[in-house]
Amino acid sequence: MRSIFAFTVVTVAMVSACAKDSSERVGDTRLKVYIGNDGLAGPDGDSHPQVVRLAYTLPGGGDTFCTGWLSSSNTITTAAHCFRQRQNTGVSTNFRIVPMVVNETQRAAFANLGAPVAVLEHPQHQRLTTEDGRCSAYDVAVLVYDPAKRIPRSVVKPLPVVPESSAEPACEKPYDSYCVQLLGVGYGGPFTDNQKCVQPTSGTVYLNMEAGLRNGSCVVNDDALSGEYDYDDSQPCDGDSGAPIVLRETGAVLAMHSTYRQGDGVDDSTGPILWINRGSPNSARQWLWPTALDQDGDGRPAVADNCDLVSNADQRDSDGDGVGDVCDNCPSISNANQSDQDGDGIGNACDDGDGDGLTDEDELQRGTKPDTSDSDGDGLDDGDEVRRGTNPLANDSDGDLLPDGEEVRRGTNPLDGDTDDDGLSDGDEVLTHATNPLAPDTDGDELSDGNEVLVHRTNPLAIDTDGDTLTDGAEVLRHRTNPLDSDSDDDFLDDGQEIAFGSNPLDGDTDDDGIVDGRDSDFLVAALARVPDASVKPARNPLLNHLEQADRNTLAGDLDGAANRLVNLRKHLDGCGTAPGNDDWIVTCAEQLEIRRLLDLLITNLRR
Repeated sequence: MRSIFAFTVVTVAMVSACAKDSSERVGDTRLKVYIGNDGLAGPDGDSHPQVVRLAYTLPGGGDTFCTGWLSSSNTITTAAHCFRQRQNTGVSTNFRIVPMVVNETQRAAFANLGAPVAVLEHPQHQRLTTEDGRCSAYDVAVLVYDPAKRIPRSVVKPLPVVPESSAEPACEKPYDSYCVQLLGVGYGGPFTDNQKCVQPTSGTVYLNMEAGLRNGSCVVNDDALSGEYDYDDSQPCDGDSGAPIVLRETGAVLAMHSTYRQGDGVDDSTGPILWINRGSPNSARQWLWPTALDQDGDGRPAVADNCDLVSNADQRDSDGDGVGDVCDNCPSISNANQSDQDGDGIGNACDDGDGDGLTDEDELQRGTKPDTSDSDGDGLDDGDEVRRGTNPLANDSDGDLLPDGEEVRRGTNPLDGDTDDDGLSDGDEVLTHATNPLAPDTDGDELSDGNEVLVHRTNPLAIDTDGDTLTDGAEVLRHRTNPLDSDSDDDFLDDGQEIAFGSNPLDGDTDDDGIVDGRDSDFLVAALARVPDASVKPARNPLLNHLEQADRNTLAGDLDGAANRLVNLRKHLDGCGTAPGNDDWIVTCAEQLEIRRLLDLLITNLRR
């Protein structure tokens, strides 16, 4: 194994066949190569995302390129001379990425490979002390990448290689002489539609592959077998070292490009062949098969092996995702892309790295954080939010200023900004008004919290905002009085007192006698009427007479006289502390205290 050289790969579009002298021939030879159920061909039907461009900088400056191709999920095959430190040129091994593809998924997959963990060179080629292009039969190398970063088959499937055969693969009609393509993307690429890098044969129905030629053989083994392909030197393919040469009918690799004009001298491309093990006991195919094409030794080439790094002759695939069970990071759930964002060996489709009840794959699709159980920090795990229907990316799904987690703890609905439908958002109730977001009428006064705050401006936490002994609801719904004013008609009697004694809280002079209700003894007379006869001594007349005389004074405008008369009356209602006095006219203290309270109110009103 050689030391590791740092370089990178970039996918590029495949190039189609072209002929030097006929634009019609170009159109005739554009066949749909390597299109299967994997959907990996390009939009024009003949692209090969498996073919990549390798770039490195020369010691004296400037760039040079080679072509490579995906031979298994974690290997790139190319020409050995592309990366080998050659004594006669001193070529640098500082490879780098040259972005060229538009398919971002495939670009990302190749970029994810990073640097190779090993660079394997054919042992016969490794014996060379100079690199003069005379060992094309063994000019093959494999770049091995970390298996953990292997490219999923669902993104790019490795190129197929023709089955082993003792005879040359035949060109079947109607392809005739145009059955071979060199998929070069190195020195001469990328190419425009008028510059297709495609190598047709010389016109026979068989590939022009010649064994035992001095040209294209190897100085370390004269029996080495190499291939020779005639092509038109007007095409810009010079320097596509490592490019795969494929049968157009099947898209399978039968050889590789190593050198230019090293065959019979008539516009030839020569290089190692991959369709036969004949010749050297270490032919290109014989070496490449265990090195890249069948690394796990189960007899299946990488292109047909659903687990090309672990032997699985039975190809068991329980979830039908195209990845064998023995290497599937989620064998019970289909996940062809094998994504594993946290690198723990468990596929995103099966893994719940943060324990929030959502798989990593689900989280990546939703945009939540697969390594954070509560992506939006609202106190609810992402999985809990998904089950509840809240937004795991918004800490306040209903926009009521309460985080979803707090709503769940309080019992409010995180999907309803006003859980109790009282006209106030849950957040306003909790944060501003201290009302109950689960009760539409927190103080039980028959007015919803929203009506109290937004319409009547009453206190949603006080049943009687103005203290007139009428609830806010009673004032608004039945009496039509002002719940913010204890005396709606400004007659010196609270609305509650007027209702209690039968006067109209919306009319300052209920009986229209010229005396406002608060200075009229009518409310006191009404109260006396409720006192039992047994509690009045000697009779009601003296009390009523004093009240009648006071009203006369009031009507005459003598408010002081009316007040003084009532003060004299009070002397007969002042005995009760613990018991009534001998001269008291109401002899039960409960009744006397209530009448005296109202008498004091009337006196006060007269003196205002």
